[in-house]
Amino acid sequence: MGKDLETEGSRVVLIVYVFLASLAAGLVGGLALLLLVIPGIYVTLRFQSTTAAIMLEERGPVRGLQRSWGISGGNVWTIFGVGLVFFVVSMIFWGGAVLATGGIPTGTTAEVVQGIEQQATYGSAVQYVLTGPIQLCCTVYMYEAFRAK
Repeated sequence: MGKDLETEGSRVVLIVYVFLASLAAGLVGGLALLLLVIPGIYVTLRFQSTTAAIMLEERGPVRGLQRSWGISGGNVWTIFGVGLVFFVVSMIFWGGAVLATGGIPTGTTAEVVQGIEQQATYGSAVQYVLTGPIQLCCTVYMYEAFRAK
């Protein structure tokens, strides 16, 4: 890829760190979400910048989680607002994809379930392709802005 082997190797390690940190953040956020909805959302928002912390500052998974927690402290409402905007936009794209694939399915119960499953799959793919890259850019931008404070 035009880079020396040592640099490429360190990127692979960072990707593994991102995976481990995302797994830990997901488990902690999921557990908090099971206990109570509001604490689960709060924990998830605090860990939103974990990937950026690991990749941009070349940190390990635990230090990336700690950095994300620390940097998001006074910015939870900003992160929540941006996430809410992306959630609404994603649902609009998802709904548009459902309508584009035939609307609400009818027929037997099995046909309805199969139609809904297909539409959910298409809707999720369309929503992710259209909003995923922009959301990632916004997450990195927020991380850089919060880090500069």
